[in-house]
Amino acid sequence: MSLREQWNAAREQRQQEIQLRQQQVQESRDRTQKDLSEIQRHRETMAKALKNSLSDFHNTLQTTVATVREDTRSQQQQVWYAARQQRQADYSAIREYVWGKPPQASKTPPQKPTPASPQPKERSQ
Repeated sequence: MSLREQWNAAREQRQQEIQLRQQQVQESRDRTQKDLSEIQRHRETMAKALKNSLSDFHNTLQTTVATVREDTRSQQQQVWYAARQQRQADYSAIREYVWGKPPQASKTPPQKPTPASPQPKERSQ
């Protein structure tokens, strides 16, 4: 082989090596791009799942808070009602202690006092 033929053969071999390396680089880029696309799809799927999870949690939390608030309000009303009943009972007890028991209301109209009926007691100060 002449020097020129060797030169051309070496040049052609280098060209083939360059093309092979370019092909390998392109295949590597394609694989990387495919992997990145797959990762992006996975991220989007995870983001949707997380969003749904958080939405469910938020709804559950709102429902739970509403239930607790309603229970608290109901219990507070019961406490207020019991306190009101106690205040009314205390008021009645004090009134009876101070003024005595009021006469029972009868269905017959009250009669005019006769001179023989006792007069109400006067309070001493």
